Amino acid sequence: MNHEVETLLYCAVCGEQYLRGSAKTLTTNNKTLLIHIRCHHCMSATLAMVTKNDKGGSVATMGMLTDLSYQEAVEMLHKQPITIDEVLDMYKSFK
Repeated sequence: MNHEVETLLYCAVCGEQYLRGSAKTLTTNNKTLLIHIRCHHCMSATLAMVTKNDKGGSVATMGMLTDLSYQEAVEMLHKQPITIDEVLDMYKSFK
């Protein structure tokens, strides 16, 4: 088994093996799959991107811990990007 895919089988927080059905697809295209995985043991969640190369042989994964539920992650995918003005306003509010 490819090492990158194998790491998706276990929770990065507690090390428990994920249960079947704990991963849900958020979005997909012809080469990339974005999934939300919830650990049944510690209830942590991970967003993971799985990408195939052009020849379909290699798989690369990138994951990050999140506090988003599956539904919140779906909603975030449909939000508008943050504008530079919003970033500057936030920066000014910290002063």
